[in-house]
Order: sequence, then structure tokens, then C-alpha cells
Amino acid sequence: MRMTNLFFSNKSTGLLIVVLMLFIYGCGAHKIEEINIGFIAPLSTRATDLGIDPSKAMELAIEQYNLKRKEGQPKVNLFLEDDEWDKDNALS
Repeated sequence: MRMTNLFFSNKSTGLLIVVLMLFIYGCGAHKIEEINIGFIAPLSTRATDLGIDPSKAMELAIEQYNLKRKEGQPKVNLFLEDDEWDKDNALS
């Protein structure tokens, strides 16, 4: 069984992003203008299926959100990092 089917399906990743954005947007009384999301995963070496598909899903979800967001809703930025499937890269 592949781990991607359990934890990183495109639908669940996109849903997680939307839920996170709504949670952050609704929590504060102060105005949030931007939300930065970072994603560290293997993008160039072994186990790229754990990084490439979820990162593309997040990019698509964030792009669609930013295009359709209403005035007053925060802009979302996504920062991707390749950990090359090395725990030292992921932790640093």
C-alpha cells in the first residue's frame, strides 16, 4: 500500500489547505493580509510521489483561491522546499 493514498491525496491536500485558510482567517480580530504556507518534501530524488503531487495540488488550490478571493480576504503564498528525502535537510 502506498503512503500517498493514505495521507497525500490531491483532494485531501486541497481540503486541508482550505480548512487551514478558513481557520486562520476566522480566528483573529485583526486583519490578516497574507498567509504564508511552507511545504518541505522530496521533489527531486527518491519518493517524489510524496512531494510532487501534493505540492501541485497545493499550488492549484492556492492559485484558485487567490483568483477568487474577495476583497478583505488574505492572499495566500506557498513556499516549496526540496528535502531530497534526507531527514537532515527536512529538519534544517
